[in-house]
Amino acid sequence: MSYAQQAEEILTQRANIFEQRKAITDSLTDGAQPTAEQRTQLDRMDTDLNRLGAEARSIVEEGEREAEAQELRDRAARLGVKSGVFNGDQQRQNAGVSLSDEIRNLNYGETLTVGSDLYMKPGSDEVRSALESRVATTGSAANAGATIPTTFVARVLDYMLPQIGVWQAGPTIITTSGGEPMTFPRLTGRPTVAPVAENSPFPTSDAAFNNFTLNAKKYGVIVQVSKEMVQDSGIDIAGFIAQQAGIMAGRQVAHDLTVGSGTGGVPTGVLTATVAANAGTTMGTIGAISGDDIIALYYSVIDAYRKNAKFMMNDTTVGKLRGVKDAYGQYLWQPGLVSGAPDMLLGKPVVTDVNMPVVATGANAVVFGDFSTYFVRQVNGVQVEKSFEFGWGSDLVSYKVTWRGDGNLSDTTGSLKTLVGK
Repeated sequence: MSYAQQAEEILTQRANIFEQRKAITDSLTDGAQPTAEQRTQLDRMDTDLNRLGAEARSIVEEGEREAEAQELRDRAARLGVKSGVFNGDQQRQNAGVSLSDEIRNLNYGETLTVGSDLYMKPGSDEVRSALESRVATTGSAANAGATIPTTFVARVLDYMLPQIGVWQAGPTIITTSGGEPMTFPRLTGRPTVAPVAENSPFPTSDAAFNNFTLNAKKYGVIVQVSKEMVQDSGIDIAGFIAQQAGIMAGRQVAHDLTVGSGTGGVPTGVLTATVAANAGTTMGTIGAISGDDIIALYYSVIDAYRKNAKFMMNDTTVGKLRGVKDAYGQYLWQPGLVSGAPDMLLGKPVVTDVNMPVVATGANAVVFGDFSTYFVRQVNGVQVEKSFEFGWGSDLVSYKVTWRGDGNLSDTTGSLKTLVGK
């Protein structure tokens, strides 16, 4: 079964569970509360919806990684082709190594010979089997000895970026080659336009601006593994390292881009900046979130910012909103039914972020608006390096992941608003 078929099957299961959930909430009339049994069913369904959504995303991302790895294998094969006939089996026999050994050595930083079957027969059953049992990366004689294969960096990003809710919400990403401070204008007030009579002077009105500076706050992690594990492991050890490094780096960056204070070497998070800029919409009921609350938040953002708007909230808040209806009994929430499609609330995509507060008195539990007004500056993207010397005394191979960046809001006139617990 292909990755696409697996994802579609899971999304169909998810849609069916959502319909079952709707059937339970539809049976509650005139604001009646669910029974203990119904509440248990609803909670279980919420858990299943979250789990299946995560599984679908994981399968889609794995399919994308596999497609990229295959493309790189094909490109690597073309790089090494020269005139003449090569016999990879004979070369390995003469050298006393297997194809699996050759793949392992490539991951360890050694040179890949031009006559290798990794170049000459990249799609063969033998090569495919060996790649599946060892680390699935390729290189070339031209760039042998490179610190980290491209696929390794890509996998770090695959696990890092999904951890960062703000990144998924569509901020403006500015990538620079250096880390010098960058100053940007911030819109704090809009000019006023008025009717002008014939032969009358135009009124004067200026937009109000101030400035904000984005620096290059540094985040990093070092993951170490024994040389024996790299040499002898029968699993994709590079993929495992990339996963762990990406998750660890992503979680901390995600926290600070959401709720960072802007002091002590951390960015000003999108929630922090939004709360400082604009008064939020307050929920109508203590400790509860309703359809009217979401609608009020939606229309508190002007139309120009609603066109590309998204919601961002905690998974727990998502669970509370799945059964919310408007005054006409229509559900505000609709699950994503196609691979890669987000869940929708009032027709707008929903992004989840574990760093967002849950619904509580005074808590800004939901952010809504155009996240492109939040600027994220990064220096050269994610940097990944491998060192044999750093842990030489303990015979360790060290992988270092570094991200330098900053973030702040460029428009404080109401591009983003929050929903505040009563």
